[in-house]
Amino acid sequence: MSVKANIKDIVRNIGKNTKFLQPLFEAISNSLEAGATNINITFSNELNLFGEPLINGFVIEDNGEGFNEKNIDAFNTLWTDNKRTIGCKGSGRFTWLKIYSDIVVVSILKNDKTKITIPFSINYDGDVKKEAISEDCENLTKITFSNVNADYEKAKESSNPRKVKNKIIDYLLIKFFLMKKDKCPFHISINNNIGEESTIGWEDIPDIQKKTFSLYADLIDKTYDFDLYYLFDQDAKNSKKMYFCSNYRSTKEIDSDSLGFSSSLPNKDSFIMFLCSSYFDGNDNDSRNDFEFLSNVKCPNFITPLLVKDIVAEAKKQMKMIIIELYPEIPTLNEIEVSKAINEVPYLANYIKKDNEIVDYTISVIKEVYKSREDLIGSEAMRDWERKVILHFVDNYWIDHIDAIEQLKKGIG
Repeated sequence: MSVKANIKDIVRNIGKNTKFLQPLFEAISNSLEAGATNINITFSNELNLFGEPLINGFVIEDNGEGFNEKNIDAFNTLWTDNKRTIGCKGSGRFTWLKIYSDIVVVSILKNDKTKITIPFSINYDGDVKKEAISEDCENLTKITFSNVNADYEKAKESSNPRKVKNKIIDYLLIKFFLMKKDKCPFHISINNNIGEESTIGWEDIPDIQKKTFSLYADLIDKTYDFDLYYLFDQDAKNSKKMYFCSNYRSTKEIDSDSLGFSSSLPNKDSFIMFLCSSYFDGNDNDSRNDFEFLSNVKCPNFITPLLVKDIVAEAKKQMKMIIIELYPEIPTLNEIEVSKAINEVPYLANYIKKDNEIVDYTISVIKEVYKSREDLIGSEAMRDWERKVILHFVDNYWIDHIDAIEQLKKGIG
């Protein structure tokens, strides 16, 4: 499908929940896939009411292979075979237009001594301007993003380079880690034109552990491998994150409730995990933040032989094994906390014993049990049950109170 197809319709069909920084993430990913070793990002700013600089546009420059004939053809074609072979969708540039109305690509090609200019917008018709360059030059691609669309004016994010750096690393950590592991050099500089800057390089990428598991799709007699990358940090921040990844990009975050992990690790340690598999690659939505096609399937079929709920269940199992291995004291702590919870609310004892939290803390256990029981019997029945329990305990306490009064009377009299 050529880009000359209705770009407006393509962009309109991209979800409204596209993240404001997604064009930046896509541009960095494209630079890395083009073999760039140096990437420079410069933000233009506007100040909010509190004087904090917000991103109003940006320029990204790299020394990758640039917009040669192959890449121009790929740019002008939706869902190219070239992108699919590396697990991508080939539609990331349209997320650019979801956020910004004006994008200009300028690419200087050393070998061809050519300057390529592409004015990319909703009205782009595939026209590419080519100019000959007489003097010697190095490969340089510069893409300018400007004019934030009205729908995203209130979604603008801070241009503080350190904050942006952390978000870039969260999104591309596995890709960065694998590049570091394979000794592929990269250096990313970030500045916001007001004297603040930061960089990303090998030294910023931690060593990550990996655990591999497999799931068998009996419908098509095929086994899929899943790599669970994980990193624990003794930072006392109690942060718990897991992402499902497409093409080593953090795509869908799995919340703590879905993980069955609402409590804290010992010492409030943090962890981040990334689940990668060829089963996910290319199946993310155009907003790059979900796997709607996979998630909406309720029964296995020949196109989607594994269900997301089964993948989540196995990921939770593997996560629990990793955590117990790193924190062998947890089972003993769980037993203590379960006993405390039963003492606090003995009428929930049968349900508390069935609680499957990885790390149990008394209040968390009680909340989880209440939630599980309400999900099981419904809100109305749960309120009725609560009234009966309260009345039962009020009756018991009132009887105890009357007995105490009688004993007091006898003692006085």
